[in-house]
Amino acid sequence: MFFDKKINPEPMVLWIKQNFKKILWISSFSALAALVFIGWSQWEKDQERQIQDSLYELQKSLKELVEKSGGKTKENLVFSQEMKEKARFYEEAIKQNQKSRVAIAFSVDLADFYYQRGEKDKAKELLALFAFPDESSSGYHLASFQLASYYMDEKECEKALAILSHLNRNPKALYLHLESELQQAICLEHLNRYNQALHKYEAVINKDPQGYTGRLAQDYKKLLVLSRNLKRKNE
Repeated sequence: MFFDKKINPEPMVLWIKQNFKKILWISSFSALAALVFIGWSQWEKDQERQIQDSLYELQKSLKELVEKSGGKTKENLVFSQEMKEKARFYEEAIKQNQKSRVAIAFSVDLADFYYQRGEKDKAKELLALFAFPDESSSGYHLASFQLASYYMDEKECEKALAILSHLNRNPKALYLHLESELQQAICLEHLNRYNQALHKYEAVINKDPQGYTGRLAQDYKKLLVLSRNLKRKNE
């Protein structure tokens, strides 16, 4: 049988002797590559931590100033000159670290600060730097979804739809699919594309019949059907 045959080690030993330098070089290179990779990964982590710490300090400084000022007036959120300066430094630091993943969360935070104080263009411009709905990172998904929400609030539904449709096709953004589909339906309704809106509402209802988003879609669908029927009666 095959297992009864004796293996002659001499050819293998001879081959190792002849190729010893090559084997040693490959082994050394592999070990060195592994060390470089580990070192690079650690360096990246250290860099991200430093960026996070510096951005956190700027975020904290701005929030402390907001709290110190009382935060609000009777009509609008306070946006003093000192706040504008701190926000500007915070924004510049975010832009300087645009390639860092930790910067994404800080961009959403600062964009919200701007938007609440009426600086809507600033908020959208900042988030646009991080709105990549086709990427795999959840940070990019959330920045994209927030930007789409701003567009919807400003009645720029075509822009919102473009972002939401990309999110909805991205399998990595599955956790946002249901909500993004509902937002698409609302946008389509606003654009008077009623049949498409109804289709989207029904899709959400079918996917989440007992959940909060599904029930919300049911309510929106009923209102849409009711408003269409009333409109037809008045015509």
